[in-house]
Amino acid sequence: MYSVDMSFVGSAQVDSRNFAFGDSFVVILDSQEFLDRIGQAAKQIGFRTDCHLVEYFNPDIYSGEVGPFRKPNSFEYQREFRVIITPGTVEPVKLKVRSLKDITTPIYSLADINKLVQFNLPKRDLSPSEFGLTVAAKSVSAPARPGRTETRTSTYSKISK
Repeated sequence: MYSVDMSFVGSAQVDSRNFAFGDSFVVILDSQEFLDRIGQAAKQIGFRTDCHLVEYFNPDIYSGEVGPFRKPNSFEYQREFRVIITPGTVEPVKLKVRSLKDITTPIYSLADINKLVQFNLPKRDLSPSEFGLTVAAKSVSAPARPGRTETRTSTYSKISK
């Protein structure tokens, strides 16, 4: 998954090399709920999940473990956030995740992402536990979840392990 963190703010454009990965996108409006649903689906079939931002390294100077959460810095434009299922398998694992309609935007053309989505800093100072980004998307809204009002702006929480 493409991810956004504080280093992205200011550049505010998704690198066009990412367009080779597909033709559409959704914005996940509640990242923690999304990860909880994936984790629950994996648990139902006897698996666990692990998730992290991918760390990009310079292969000319880095020496050490690579694993599923590290890649050479030539891929840094991908800005990946990965969810892995453990234990690993040779065959693909299919997860039955309940509907995501309440925590995602509609599907949009990936070619339009830089016109539709703007990445901005929060309007107030956040404590470390509230660190995140505000993603304001033109013409993007999500149905209100119980106890929440409908909004065109969502705060993404930092996911830490």
